[in-house]
Amino acid sequence: MKRRQPFPLVPLFPFFLFVILACSLPSLPSIQIPSLQTRAASSATASGDSKIGKGPTVASAQTAQDILEKDSNIQILEQLAKESYNTDDLSQAGKTYTFTISINKEQNLVMLNGWCATTEAILRDNFKHITMEFSINGTPIDDNLILVSEREDSGGLFCRSFFVVMYGWPKGKTELQVAVTFDTKINDGMGDYAKGTHYYKYIVTYQ
Repeated sequence: MKRRQPFPLVPLFPFFLFVILACSLPSLPSIQIPSLQTRAASSATASGDSKIGKGPTVASAQTAQDILEKDSNIQILEQLAKESYNTDDLSQAGKTYTFTISINKEQNLVMLNGWCATTEAILRDNFKHITMEFSINGTPIDDNLILVSEREDSGGLFCRSFFVVMYGWPKGKTELQVAVTFDTKINDGMGDYAKGTHYYKYIVTYQ
């Protein structure tokens, strides 16, 4: 995820969305984005929450919107992780960024990612070449369960954001992943980013 300040050229830095969660989510509409390419998980439905295999329950887009509006204490996965990464490393195609998280109580958590560009036209052109796949224990999450929003941020960047809200955590380890692929070199209006896939892996242990 990318943020203009203080990380001007980090395209996949997810803490950008903390600002959205804290400040402006209630005003964001859920929209369909044809370029979001995910395979349907067998247990997912378009109209309701879905338990993915032995993993947590994934909220539907509407449930996710409601949770994010009402739960002021909700956290994104990176906030609970032991690891942090130098911002210079976060846009390296082909790399895997692993985050280990321990929780000791049931809670709503958010897995998220997104992309920003200097103009709406560039944003939409970039997404002709970006695909994202969210998964739980190797099972892709259906795109109907992903809350997608677009907005212009306070710094004038145009951003498309993807939220996966989860609850009902099973005891033990759950492995989550976001795979973000650029099928060609792209430019967000500020810099170039190489072709390749970035992997964000989250290992959540419920003790």
